[in-house]
Amino acid sequence: LIATGNACLEDVFIEPKVTDSEVTFHMMVSHAASRSCPARVAVVVRSTTDPASTVDHVEEAVDLKPGRNRRDLTVQIPDAVLWSPENPHLYHVEISVAIDDVVSDT
Repeated sequence: LIATGNACLEDVFIEPKVTDSEVTFHMMVSHAASRSCPARVAVVVRSTTDPASTVDHVEEAVDLKPGRNRRDLTVQIPDAVLWSPENPHLYHVEISVAIDDVVSDT
């Protein structure tokens, strides 16, 4: 995590839902400013076997209030390749918080 602004990702919990081919990211975003402001939270998922290709991308406009803000975003991963010792496939995830189109944390 690299924080460069007033908003930062404090915590991320990843909840896979294998039967639904989706993953929900439960995020705690801390906002250090004294006033609320509009922001964008984005999640990008890529396969490590083909990092140039995006599996799914979801973005949400949010109103960040001062203090801690909980956000949940769900991405679809059709035909997900599940990790196993025989096939240790992984996905690369990028989560970002932007205020005024400037990334505050990633």
